[in-house]
Amino acid sequence: MKPLLRKAAAAFTALLLLGLTACSPAPAVSPSPEADAYLLETGMSQETIDSLDDSLKQVIWETAPETPQAFVSIETETSEDCIPFTDTASLPSESFSVSTVVFRGGTYEGDEVYSFYPVFQWQDDRHIDEDVFGFSLAEGWDAVPQERNLSLYEKSGEGWTFCGVLDSAATSSIAGYGFDGFGDFCKGKGVYQGVGYFQAYKSQDSAPNEISVVYGHEDSLGGVHLRRNLRLDTQFVHIQASADGGAKLKDRDIVFQF
Repeated sequence: MKPLLRKAAAAFTALLLLGLTACSPAPAVSPSPEADAYLLETGMSQETIDSLDDSLKQVIWETAPETPQAFVSIETETSEDCIPFTDTASLPSESFSVSTVVFRGGTYEGDEVYSFYPVFQWQDDRHIDEDVFGFSLAEGWDAVPQERNLSLYEKSGEGWTFCGVLDSAATSSIAGYGFDGFGDFCKGKGVYQGVGYFQAYKSQDSAPNEISVVYGHEDSLGGVHLRRNLRLDTQFVHIQASADGGAKLKDRDIVFQF
């Protein structure tokens, strides 16, 4: 199936699933049978393909460009490097992780394009309506206009149920995006996942192959709620927050090389 047809079909499926959530539980995401075959064609190993969630496979398949892509890298960090906003809160390393999957292929105005899939994933029940997720490339990269979103999922049995997609970033820079407003789709406590997507190209040949990712989890105690936003520069993502009760912001960019 051609990419445009895949995207149209995906949009219809998303609307259908959103409609279903109003009256009955939506089924867990099941990727196209062609998704695994496509990933093999990119050079991704079968072992790596088997390790991917069906939700991530489906997003990659739906957003794949017409020109064949080559698999570049996949990297993961646990919550030891994803610190909550408050000094008093902590997260076990097995509770949370962020990953980035990278492919190369296709062109934009004559430049080779890279496709990026930053992912956050929880392993236990959390409220994430006040959380933020951002990612930015190093200086010398430019994002492809309009090619970005963040799909949100909730754990359903052994799989993931589609909750909704954020097509508009809360903030953006020349080489990155930041998202919030998860509470519009992720209502209440649950086990959640977000699969980001954007494309970019090198405007400078010497630009390093690095992507900076940050996640902010509002896990304050005593009813303290943080007012937070993301600020993006090339290569770095900053979480800014303030709150009563002495809650302080702690954040650290996780840098993946590809």
